[in-house]
Amino acid sequence: MLLASGRGDVRYETLEAREVLSGADVVVGYKTYADIIRKQFPEKEFVISGMREEEERCKKAMELAIAGKNVAVISSGDAAVYGICRLYI
Repeated sequence: MLLASGRGDVRYETLEAREVLSGADVVVGYKTYADIIRKQFPEKEFVISGMREEEERCKKAMELAIAGKNVAVISSGDAAVYGICRLYI
């Protein structure tokens, strides 16, 4: 599942995003966005990487999903990030 984390604050998350994150085994994302989400879900497994590592994050998310994990990929909503992930989904 690919979702946006809001505009830098959990107040802007949708209910759907919270439901998806609640059901995820693993959250994959860029460090800055993952840090925001981790405060809400400290019990979750996180796979975090830095800026410009979008392709690697997408590959890792796919590997985890193929292995049977329920994976949530968090994003800022940047169209380029969505486009890169769609190459692998």
